[in-house]
Amino acid sequence: MRAILDDPNVTASLAHLSQTLTRIDRIFGGGEANLAVTFENLRQITDNLRDLTEDSKRYPANVIFGEPPKPPERIR
Repeated sequence: MRAILDDPNVTASLAHLSQTLTRIDRIFGGGEANLAVTFENLRQITDNLRDLTEDSKRYPANVIFGEPPKPPERIR
């Protein structure tokens, strides 16, 4: 156990872990409102991407050319 604790790599790893946890604490601790908005935006983006990929699977030409023109109305 003493050899493990005296290893300089362990000490450096613990120092790096401490710095990382401090950064994470700053990110999540101070900007919870901003973080919630960011997560909501990411959710909307992924929803939009899902819709786009589903549409492109069903109608591949729409991605390049858009929707086909509507047929002209019939005159009665």
